[in-house]
Amino acid sequence: MGSNDKPELPNVRTGVNIFLFNEKRQFLLGLRQGSHGKNTWGLPGGHIEFGETFEGLAYSDLEFLTVTNDVFTEANKHYTTNFFAAKLKGDRKDPVLMEKDKCLEWKWFAWEELEEHYKADDAAKKDERNKFQGKELFLPMLSLFRQRAGLHPLKAYEVRLRETDKWPVVGLTFK
Repeated sequence: MGSNDKPELPNVRTGVNIFLFNEKRQFLLGLRQGSHGKNTWGLPGGHIEFGETFEGLAYSDLEFLTVTNDVFTEANKHYTTNFFAAKLKGDRKDPVLMEKDKCLEWKWFAWEELEEHYKADDAAKKDERNKFQGKELFLPMLSLFRQRAGLHPLKAYEVRLRETDKWPVVGLTFK
C-alpha cells in the first residue's frame, strides 16, 4: 500500500509497434508467445526501457503514425502504444524467427484484410469481433480500429513521407 493506504497502480509503459511494409503493400504480423497477448497477432515491436529514446530504436527510417491507449485488464498492464511505419528493403523477403519464445510465426497481411472485418463501429461495440479468419488481434492493433477509426497505416505513411520530403524511401533491412 502507498502512503495514503491506496493500492499502488502499475506504471504506464510506452509500447512501440512497427508497420513494416513490403512491395505488395502488406505488413508483417507475428503470432505472440510468452507474455501478455499470447496467441494474438501483433506487429513487430516492444516497449521503451527507462532512459531509452525513440531515436535510439534499432530502425532508422521510421515515420510516426499515431498512438493508442491500451489497458490490458487481465494482465494488469497499461501502455500507450506508438505506431511507426517503414518499408522493407534488401533481398530477403521472408522474416526469420529470432525470438521463438516470443513469436511462433510471422505472416504478411494487407490492411484491407483486417479493415474489412474490423469495422470501427463494430469493433468498438463487440469484443467478439476481435477475430478474423480464426485469428485474434493483439490489443494495440484492435485499438487502432476503436480509437483511430479511418486510419489506413500505409496511406498515412505515404503522406508522411511526402510531407517530410523522404519520398521515395526504401525502408528497413531484415537482419
